[in-house]
Amino acid sequence: MTRTKDQIIHDIESVIDKYIKVTVEQHGGQVEVKEFDTDTGKLTMLMKGACSGCAGSTATLQKGIESTMKHYIPEVKQVVGEDDPNSTVKPYYEYNPWDGPTYDNMLDELDRLSTENGGNISNDTDKNNN
Repeated sequence: MTRTKDQIIHDIESVIDKYIKVTVEQHGGQVEVKEFDTDTGKLTMLMKGACSGCAGSTATLQKGIESTMKHYIPEVKQVVGEDDPNSTVKPYYEYNPWDGPTYDNMLDELDRLSTENGGNISNDTDKNNN
């Protein structure tokens, strides 16, 4: 039974939502279906947010998205990406969603714990007394 283009795209979007979206968003990116060619099996993804212009997006496409799509959607034979021409987000290597302490502050805290606990950086008092 041959599936319609709409059925295939619906399944592609379901796979994106279930397996891909969360991982890509953790790096400040977004991906969405731009086009699917039923004759060639070529899926074109729009790379948005931090994915747009990111050198690592090629690996994301090939190792992550393409392999996942081929596994779940037999009609998909190839996945390519296009950068979002309207993106104003810098690529992930300049994008820092971290809202915690700086690296230097974390090192200072490790030094403090190590000094206070005789070389042991654990806050667990039971472990420190052993």
